Amino acid sequence: MKARILEHTSVKFQVKITCEVGANTLSSVTFTATLKVDGTIGMTGSKSLDAKYPREQAVAEAWKLAKVHFAQAVETKSEPTNEREKQNAFLNQYGYSWKKEWADEDDADYDERRPDAPVWRLRGHGRIYSPDQLESLLTSLGYYGEAKKAEQVKKAEQAEKVKQAKADLGTFFAVSPAETPARVEPFAETIHFPSQGFDALGGGTEYAIEPDGIWVIANHGSDGDDWSRNNYATGGAGAIARRYPYNQHVALLMREVMLDN
Repeated sequence: MKARILEHTSVKFQVKITCEVGANTLSSVTFTATLKVDGTIGMTGSKSLDAKYPREQAVAEAWKLAKVHFAQAVETKSEPTNEREKQNAFLNQYGYSWKKEWADEDDADYDERRPDAPVWRLRGHGRIYSPDQLESLLTSLGYYGEAKKAEQVKKAEQAEKVKQAKADLGTFFAVSPAETPARVEPFAETIHFPSQGFDALGGGTEYAIEPDGIWVIANHGSDGDDWSRNNYATGGAGAIARRYPYNQHVALLMREVMLDN
């Protein structure tokens, strides 16, 4: 007896076929399917032959058995059965896979309630992705289609624009002189960065662009704030409004970034 290794290549699997060959006949065939992406065993099986095949027919019969008794089953098994499996199969094609690992105490995903429990981490191309980054990664790879991928790119570009605008405006307000009048009448229109307008807890910052200057209106109505300093009515405890010199570039930047959100 000796073993002869043959290979059948399918779309997602590589199938190795071990043929147990006697002196002149093939008596049994063992199949092993291996995932191409990460080398893990996907399925194993074997088929004993009911008849003895001449040596010259052994190879042809092995391929026939692989197709009839195994390869088709492999392809069927490899089709994802739920959304998570579909996502994982898609990620595998691009070189990403989930790994079960143990977290150290200084890791962000360390759970002090279960210090000995492993965590799942998505790894690929030298990076580690947390579960909350999964949707973004799938979108960037085109899992949800080109339209959503383009939408994500647009959002990322807008986020970068907002980030840069905050830096530019921070510099402008840091170096420019400001005036704080005793009382300021509420403006008909104010603008603000996404999710940074006035809130119910007395926080948040809004802005007003007027011919006489650019106003920064900082809500000042939280518990512990000195409400006597407020010079701007908000419907709550009030806010502190400061006027900065008008700057056309800054005004255009604020309108472009804040009004687009």
